[in-house]
Amino acid sequence: MQLSPHTRAAFLLICVVALAGCTTLLGESAEEEFLDKLEAAEPPDQLSATVENSFGAGDDEIETKQQLWVRDSGESRFESADGDDWLMVDDGEQVWDYFPDENRVIESESAVTETYLNTVYELSEEFVAELDIQSVEETTFDGNDAYHVSLAPPTNETESVDESILDVIRQPLSPGAGADDIEDAETATTDDSDENTSTEWEADFADVDSVELYFETESLFLVKTVVTGEEEHSETAYRNVSFESIPDDTFEFEPPSDAVREEPETPERTEFDSLSAAREQTDLPLSEPAEVPDDFERDGITVTEWDERDETQLGIRYQDDESEFMSLVMTDDEIDFVDEEAAEPLQVDGSSGLYEFDERFAFQTLEWECGEYELALTAPELVDREELVTIAESTGCS
Repeated sequence: MQLSPHTRAAFLLICVVALAGCTTLLGESAEEEFLDKLEAAEPPDQLSATVENSFGAGDDEIETKQQLWVRDSGESRFESADGDDWLMVDDGEQVWDYFPDENRVIESESAVTETYLNTVYELSEEFVAELDIQSVEETTFDGNDAYHVSLAPPTNETESVDESILDVIRQPLSPGAGADDIEDAETATTDDSDENTSTEWEADFADVDSVELYFETESLFLVKTVVTGEEEHSETAYRNVSFESIPDDTFEFEPPSDAVREEPETPERTEFDSLSAAREQTDLPLSEPAEVPDDFERDGITVTEWDERDETQLGIRYQDDESEFMSLVMTDDEIDFVDEEAAEPLQVDGSSGLYEFDERFAFQTLEWECGEYELALTAPELVDREELVTIAESTGCS
């Protein structure tokens, strides 16, 4: 893996300035040694660890903790740290999401296309390849020798950075951290509006001030990732890491005989070129807003249908030149995008509505009623609240 001229020059300058005391900071040859080891590193056959996540800003910070056991052959087990809130087991063929408090289990077929361990190692290489290295230091983490690698943060102008890396920078590396997170993840795969906007709810790339990575020296496993911005931060840490053999029964699960069994429903999605054709199929009287911000253009029209719960959604997506998304959704069922406890009541042209601004993701949502239908309008921070209400009222549905 070749180093950029910027990286070489930075390290030469550091070592010239700090030559007399350059003991913990490694030189260029050590950086090359680290890169060579990373390039040659192979995922272990299995991993068990405790994963700690923290992300958000200020009072809105979220902390989670979970246990994980994974094999490179695809089996996995994730559970909350106390073992009471939730459990997910994938034996390679069947997946169980179990919620003990509700004695409820969701059963589905395993759909692993890329193992957890492969994903972590691939992302590690992409991180280092796409972002310039600022420094490499020898340190310890959780009692083990580690490399501390500081990377130059990305910016909006970093066109060469792979989109998958930018997505990871915006959120923790590990999967869901609890019952609510699992259910939110399921919603994101079955709800059209979430699917098309969730990755845009994160901080702007220009807000990232630093990217710090910690690699266990022998395995080159990425044990800690810290991304900080002006206000927000995201940290994922793997503690008590072990690559020892995991018993087979770790990946076995038999739900209690009296558990409520559910199967996830996969909705049917249809893309349309015209809103009139979508309305004809759904009988949903959604009109395109007359007031749309100048920078936003229509990016798609989707109809999403759930047979079992007898619900239909019609959604319009908009995108601007900076890849910011806005969406408008109408349903013949209930919409529950906002947190009702945190939302503010307001009126949309005389109809009852709820408004929520999520400071963590600089994203806002407006829900309102329209006769027998409900609508939701989501938009980034650059669309102010008054303009959001104007857009909603310009749909003519209130």
